[in-house]
Amino acid sequence: MKRALLVAVLGLIATAFIISLTVGEHIIQGTPPSLASFAVISFFGYLFFLIMPVEILVPIYLNVGFSPWAIFLLGVGVAMPALVIDYYLGRLIPDEWIEKYVGDKRNKKYRGYLEKWGKYVILFFAATPLSSPILTFVAGAVRFPFWQLMRYTIIGFCFKYAVLILLSSFL
Repeated sequence: MKRALLVAVLGLIATAFIISLTVGEHIIQGTPPSLASFAVISFFGYLFFLIMPVEILVPIYLNVGFSPWAIFLLGVGVAMPALVIDYYLGRLIPDEWIEKYVGDKRNKKYRGYLEKWGKYVILFFAATPLSSPILTFVAGAVRFPFWQLMRYTIIGFCFKYAVLILLSSFL
């Protein structure tokens, strides 16, 4: 419990630090945020160990006046390298650890679910504000096929950012 609390606190500190280096700097200087700050926050927001609701950035940056295409391409494009890192960090977890901490029976059950429903779950998590980085990390740990993961993640992210941009036009 203490370890989980420490990780959560360190994650919040890292999140606050990243936001203060990007958006906070613009607030202090009295300048509007830049696309670079959008890219930095989006990248770090899609790493599984830093949970940031990056979807909230879309209407903010669109209201500043950035092109919807720039937000769309950066939002999807910057997320992918972060998710590749999440996936391969998951791949680093030895099978013995998974069997030890998850259990062989439960591990086989979850792998069966992923084989049957994985692409739909990945698509759903990527298309909604649910934590796709954590799912990507888990997919790496259970050795879900990388290109299948990326295909459904990209489709889901394209859908999510298109909807966010469309809804932001009504704000």
